[in-house]
Amino acid sequence: MMNSGISIIIPFYNSDEYLEKCIISVLNQTIFNSDCYDENFIQVILIDDGSTDNSSKIAKKYAEKYNFIEYHYQNHQGLNNSYNNGAAFANGKYLSFLNANDNISRDFYEDMYKLAERNCSDLTTSFVCDFNYGKCENSNIYKTAFLHEEHVLTIKKSFDLLYDNLLNNKLIRHSFFKENNLNFCEKNEHQDFSTVFKMQYLANSISMINQPSYFLRIPDKIESNEDIKDKLSIMRAIDEFIKENINDSELQQFNEIKWLKADLMKYIDDLIFLPKKDSKLRLDIIKDFIENYIDLNNIGNLNEIDQQKYNYLLNSEYEKLFDLLRFVNFDLESSNLNTENSSTVVENDVFTNHSVKIDQFIKEGQLFKSVKKVKIKKGYVIEGFALIPGLNNVNFNDRTLTFYIYNTNTQKKFKINHENIKYENLYHYGIPYGRQFSYDASGFRIHIPYDELYSDELDGKNRILINYKHGDVEHNSFLDYMKITDFEPISISYKEKYFLIKLDVNNDLIIDISKRDYFNEKISIEDEKLSIYSKDNIGELFIYYNDLNEKIPLNYDAENQCYCVELDSMSNSKAIIINENDDYIIHKKKQLKCLNSKKGQVIIDSLVDNVLKISKCDVVSTISDVNQNSNRITITVDSNHVEKYEGRLKSAKLYFKNELNRENNLLSNAKIDGDKLKFTLDLSDDEITKNLSNGIFNLKILHDFNGDALTTPVYALDTVNIDHEEPYFKYKLYRSKNHQLKIQSKLKWPNFENTDKKRRFIEDKIYKLFRLLPINNKQVMFESMWGKKYSCNPRYLYEYINDNHPDWKCIWSFIDEHTPMKGNGIKVRRNSLKYYYYLATSKILINNGSFFDGYEKRNKQIQVQTMHGMGCKTLGMDAYGEYESEESKREFMEKSALWDYVTIQSDFYVNVTKSAYGYENEHLKFGYPRTDILLQKNNPEEITRLKKKFNIPLDKKVILYAPTWRVRNSFDLMLDLEYLEKELSDEYVLILRRHHATVKNWKKFNEDFIYDYSNYDVAEDLFLISDILISDYSSVMFDFTLLNRPILIFAYDLDEYQNYLRGSYFDLRRNNPGPILYTSKEVADAILNIDKIDEEYKECREKFINKFLKYDCKNSSEKIFKAITEK
Repeated sequence: MMNSGISIIIPFYNSDEYLEKCIISVLNQTIFNSDCYDENFIQVILIDDGSTDNSSKIAKKYAEKYNFIEYHYQNHQGLNNSYNNGAAFANGKYLSFLNANDNISRDFYEDMYKLAERNCSDLTTSFVCDFNYGKCENSNIYKTAFLHEEHVLTIKKSFDLLYDNLLNNKLIRHSFFKENNLNFCEKNEHQDFSTVFKMQYLANSISMINQPSYFLRIPDKIESNEDIKDKLSIMRAIDEFIKENINDSELQQFNEIKWLKADLMKYIDDLIFLPKKDSKLRLDIIKDFIENYIDLNNIGNLNEIDQQKYNYLLNSEYEKLFDLLRFVNFDLESSNLNTENSSTVVENDVFTNHSVKIDQFIKEGQLFKSVKKVKIKKGYVIEGFALIPGLNNVNFNDRTLTFYIYNTNTQKKFKINHENIKYENLYHYGIPYGRQFSYDASGFRIHIPYDELYSDELDGKNRILINYKHGDVEHNSFLDYMKITDFEPISISYKEKYFLIKLDVNNDLIIDISKRDYFNEKISIEDEKLSIYSKDNIGELFIYYNDLNEKIPLNYDAENQCYCVELDSMSNSKAIIINENDDYIIHKKKQLKCLNSKKGQVIIDSLVDNVLKISKCDVVSTISDVNQNSNRITITVDSNHVEKYEGRLKSAKLYFKNELNRENNLLSNAKIDGDKLKFTLDLSDDEITKNLSNGIFNLKILHDFNGDALTTPVYALDTVNIDHEEPYFKYKLYRSKNHQLKIQSKLKWPNFENTDKKRRFIEDKIYKLFRLLPINNKQVMFESMWGKKYSCNPRYLYEYINDNHPDWKCIWSFIDEHTPMKGNGIKVRRNSLKYYYYLATSKILINNGSFFDGYEKRNKQIQVQTMHGMGCKTLGMDAYGEYESEESKREFMEKSALWDYVTIQSDFYVNVTKSAYGYENEHLKFGYPRTDILLQKNNPEEITRLKKKFNIPLDKKVILYAPTWRVRNSFDLMLDLEYLEKELSDEYVLILRRHHATVKNWKKFNEDFIYDYSNYDVAEDLFLISDILISDYSSVMFDFTLLNRPILIFAYDLDEYQNYLRGSYFDLRRNNPGPILYTSKEVADAILNIDKIDEEYKECREKFINKFLKYDCKNSSEKIFKAITEK
């Protein structure tokens, strides 16, 4: 007998890495709190397909805890057998087949169920997001199916639904499933999407939710050829079903074109990541399938570039196909496109006729759209742009835009007005094909008054739907926000409703409208109680501490008409006010206030989003006055503190911390007058600003209460906005969005250098004159990472010279000359007048990259190339795709020819420098200067000091995760840090150090387990405090080996990396100082057994050191300096 609800079938086989997350995503469903739910509404069926890992234990735990979760064990029979057995146990009105590796949004089942019931649909399907570690984006494959304005369809109405061929994102009416005798073919290892095809064809109604609700985990590895054979057999089954049961030539043709465009094309495009021997076998498999099951005339329905791919494939011209794939993936978007007779043409030897028209290819491009700004003006004013790269928008009549407000609950949409606006220089947004096309007429401005949104039909989540037309091209899509800068949610309380505009996980713009309980009156501290006044008793309320997972009840005092709580019962942590349904409470007034008491200071904050937030602390510093007099800025601060600190304040310092060196940098000492602190800043003083590098810094106060040190932020209850300029920097003192005092330092150029033209004149003319001046024989100039950092081998060479040879004058070149640095070296800005002067007159030039392109070494100058890492990955001319044109190769080799010395760690890299750089001069065989500190300071005292500096708990062991750069921006954080936290956080913390090219625009992490020190310049400090290293092909693996500690090589893409992404100088499998691991689970298991791993690989580490690190020693810097100065 069927119940009224949903049977959720979750098969699993050795899925302990993700199974629990999947189950939790079901338990977190909003449907458990909805009006349609009762105790028998949800049935969760866990099918254990003979797991041998911890999956069974996880599943049994939840089955024992929840009476609606069932656990069924079977010998290993495969995925489709598990689906069939799960369906046999199901008693729900609807079926859902959930993949144990995937996740679902909190409202997935509530939205799907309500929509299915409303439309009496046999199938209900939701939009899919591809996700993996650190990344989530709309799935391009599924977009085609969800472009329609209608949301109830059938295959007969729209063949496009075939692009939605996933089983797991669907809710299936159980009676429909049974009546049509549907089941899954158990001969196949993979999900039987031929059954999905049958469902779609047989369904009388298919409802669609076009918001991302199902999160499909992208596999770590590319599918094998056996996987592809299995999937092609399923496609053959679909072909047979169409021919035997449907006999619809249009559907047959559409399905074959879909295979060519999507399914088969994915297998072809993945070839760039495979070894060629595997690629050729794969192509043979695909070619055989096409020749036997696809009408070759259908290839003519593809775009021009895809046609060329299949032509090469069918003619067995595989090398030409590989070249075309590399061109499309790496070079097409930056290529010059020409216009011939109103057609767009690209020229390259990868095409049969050298040039090819790509009009259809351009038209099939994704709609490139983004919100640029959102403002409040009696409603929401939203500005942005929409375009298709390669299609000109010179005039507004080149395209047509229509906008709708679309409610995701009711699926109703309402047209909204817009106006066209001009935007210039949109190529800054990384639009393909750059400046070759005009997109000036791509802008729009939408104004949605609050009264138009004040409708019960729009309660809940709303999106902005854009219909874009350009000639015969049409797109329907939701507005999103391109994450160039952070987006801050914008809220307002209007009449009886709360409006919040924000982004979802996919950066789509959401307007959330809800009825909320709210306060509208004063908040105060009275009789050592926090009192929140409300004329009405709006039910049970709580102070909720998310960090502590703790609730404290607020009591309603009817006589005084307020909710109140004793200050002593409040925790010193951040909290919000929630009701008994866990909905947060808002305050109609946006405000920030500090309430003072001898029992504790309370900050009340509803300024950003109207949500009432409360923070209690012992000491609060609030600004009472700020004034500026020329270079001097005076800040007066009220220091309010609890009773135990009364009369004990001895001193106070205003400072900022620069993450580049993790040091506290003093700005001013306070003059103390009772509870008032007066700080004076002189921003023209180089001693004050020398470490105030380009960026934004929180200002904090360090109090000394007669031996008790306490640090507080500086709160600004009112707006602060002070500007000051020096020749090379602009400073701004201001109140941030979290109401704390910040200082911004921004690079600028003085008048004589403030344009490209002026700086080119200095480079072309003045630098030439400087090269006529005498060379200072005791002057050395350093640069690291093209002036971006104070780090690596140049740093340690400099510190040795600074400490031991004070008669030498040391110069450092920085893009930002306020980069923190030790010692007495002179800092100059790269490409400034002083830079060229010192570059021309220094005897020794030390770099681990290269100086500016126009640099010319003088006859008596000595240039030392210290390298910034020579690991296993190929470099320079050896790295595929790095220098593709003859001109770029020539320029690269000319720079390498200027080197007089190259530092190396072993003889292995003598030949590497020859092949990668054409280097023929002397090698300095003393190791790397940066490893001196590893061999000198590997002791408990130094490690404890550094742990304190980095705020690492002394009772925790440390894992360092330092992945390498791949190539051409191809980088994702593939290690599942959440899984590692779950498995390891009792004993370990993890330090994350990403490659310098990937540091920007990354999501935030749980700071209790993950310490992100990617911006910290001194990798060697991180090595010293780390007990275990997780890396891949990065050169950090080499230096860390010198510490003789365990190394785990997380090489999920080893074959791809060595063969295509970057290449390798040796087989890591035969020269590994630690185990090679491919999944996050393997990494976690290795750490849990680290003593065994450490012992097992000791001999491997010794061999690794002897082969690759033979010359590293405790005094490399000293030996190198003597070698280059005593000849």
